[in-house]
Amino acid sequence: MRHMNRKKKLHVIGMCGKGTSATALLMREHGWEISGSDQSIFEPIAGYLKKHGVPCFETYHADNLPDDTDMVLLGSTAMIDTRSNPELLKAQELDIPIKSFAEILSDLTQDSDNIVVSGSYGKSTCSALLAHYLESQGKSPSYFIGAVPLGMHQSSKMGSSKYFVLEGDEYPHSTHDMTSKFMFYHAGSVLLTSGEHDHINKFPTKESYIQPYKELVATLPSKGILVSAINHPNVAEISQSSSAPVVTYGLKNADYTAKNISFAENTHFDIYHKEEFLGTFETSLLGLHNIENIIGTVALSLEKKILSVSELQDAVASFKGIKRRLDLKSQATSIPIYEGYGTSYTKVKTAIQAIKLHFPEKQLITIFEPHTFSWRNKNNLYWYHDAFVGSCEVMIYRPPTHGAQSHEQITQSQILETLKDHNQNAVAIHSEKEVFDIFEKKLNKDSIILILSSADLEGMIISIPKYCEQKFPK
Repeated sequence: MRHMNRKKKLHVIGMCGKGTSATALLMREHGWEISGSDQSIFEPIAGYLKKHGVPCFETYHADNLPDDTDMVLLGSTAMIDTRSNPELLKAQELDIPIKSFAEILSDLTQDSDNIVVSGSYGKSTCSALLAHYLESQGKSPSYFIGAVPLGMHQSSKMGSSKYFVLEGDEYPHSTHDMTSKFMFYHAGSVLLTSGEHDHINKFPTKESYIQPYKELVATLPSKGILVSAINHPNVAEISQSSSAPVVTYGLKNADYTAKNISFAENTHFDIYHKEEFLGTFETSLLGLHNIENIIGTVALSLEKKILSVSELQDAVASFKGIKRRLDLKSQATSIPIYEGYGTSYTKVKTAIQAIKLHFPEKQLITIFEPHTFSWRNKNNLYWYHDAFVGSCEVMIYRPPTHGAQSHEQITQSQILETLKDHNQNAVAIHSEKEVFDIFEKKLNKDSIILILSSADLEGMIISIPKYCEQKFPK
């Protein structure tokens, strides 16, 4: 018999998803007791869960699910087999309500002023920027970010103000329903960072990909606002569906732009609204794409009259970035090592361009794990023609096999052949030892390393900085 005064219990299947872990912490703030499991636990989420004392079993087993569970949060990762997962089967037998994290967020965001940040890239950084702006200026926002911000206590939080910043993903919210996650978030305003075709395993055509974005902006109330990165593919077409006023931003030909950019360890630039100079801003983030991210978030903040220019200048300067988005992995080695989130062609290209922009004299060694379906799909083999231009050496890790049946999977050797056919110095890697053997021959004081993955490179994201700290101490 259940005790009336006990905490409600939420069990999370697929705890190490960025969205599921962030939602679990929000539910804990609402007084729920949290348990969970996953069969693939890696950084940064593993350390994040440990830091916040969230228990997570490292395998799926029926006994992991408490009999008195009140709700199950089911992650949408391809690693969860919904036909045979023992915890899901037990939940169904016990008739426990099962929800996606988008459905839970829908319940949490019904009465707030919701700012949804969406796009094929840039949404994690822009969500974190907006949350940081509001938090640092004492506005106490709620937020949900699909990444781990640097310098912020957690990636999700229930604040005391009306503002709720949500990273809005176009990916289907569950395995049996194609409704995009961001359609559950009651958007009052939208920051649209991009609209480039992605997730081809779920959206085989460009038209099928941008349709959910059109549906999202069409739901905006007339008193809301759409802030669009107008220079990116498909953004203008998507924006035409908006029921709210549209404000554009970008590095050129937009309502909000930047001029007089001076790249350095701390980059300075001026933001203009049309012809009006707003102010000079400073950031430690790397790359032109992050200048654009800042322009968009500043534009939204000013258009909604949430913060002043001077408040935004202070907030931008104090933002340290987010993990896995060109963050420096160690301060204890003379070899700079950065990690980027290499889930798409554009993310890889912009990461490499950012490194070359800030470190033009360095010899770039890029280590790449083709983990997402898009990078493993035969139809996207042409991405490898020029994605890694600027790298002196490219190390390609083997593609994973999970979900390979859902698309035309390419092999590591096909990737290598394509890179070499397009004049890229590329080598296959299968282990940490092979990487370190290459380092012994190639690494020197003029090197810089860029790690690009959406997984953990079998732990090498941790071991590579340690190796460099020993061999090239600062």
